[in-house]
Amino acid sequence: MNTSLNIIIADDHPLIVQGLKAVIKENSPHQVVATAANGRELLQLLHSHKCQVIILDINMPLLTGPEAAKEIKLNFPKIKILCISMQHDAALIRKLEQLGVDGFLPKNISPHHCLEAIAAITQGQTFFQYAKPNPLQITMEDGTTPLTNREREIIQLVKEGHTTKAIAEQLSKSTHTIDTHRKNICRKLGIKEANALLKYLIDNPDAVK
Repeated sequence: MNTSLNIIIADDHPLIVQGLKAVIKENSPHQVVATAANGRELLQLLHSHKCQVIILDINMPLLTGPEAAKEIKLNFPKIKILCISMQHDAALIRKLEQLGVDGFLPKNISPHHCLEAIAAITQGQTFFQYAKPNPLQITMEDGTTPLTNREREIIQLVKEGHTTKAIAEQLSKSTHTIDTHRKNICRKLGIKEANALLKYLIDNPDAVK
């Protein structure tokens, strides 16, 4: 993605902030226009700094990440929110999705994943990733899955043998968008190659129901 975005980072750990700033500066055209150490400071910054994306820590003083996200989505609905945290359980993911958060990354993965997540959410997609997911624990019925409804729909079409081009035509999306969805699905299921998704679904019929 070549479009330059204004980004605000909200995290009370200076090392995390500096690391993310360095990755963004060195590997993208985006700019970090401000940083905040707590949720209240973040909300104040939004009245003086225009941004398209917020990288938001879950556990912050004064106003937590989820509390801040709720206010942001209410008052600044066009801003995309990418949450980060050392905590990455299913209950947290469900709460963030209910708040309208656009993406989530655990802090113990490479910071470069943030750029991939930012690209996805600014294209209207969601990007929720667990740390080291166990595909055999991912189901479609018990509410613990990080898969989105669109990803579930694509999985079903893949199971039926449809190609990426055919899925794109059926869903009125570009092949690039479908490829991105497939990559996200594979990441969540622990599959290294996107073109191995169909084989995985055939070999592991109970992994995704």
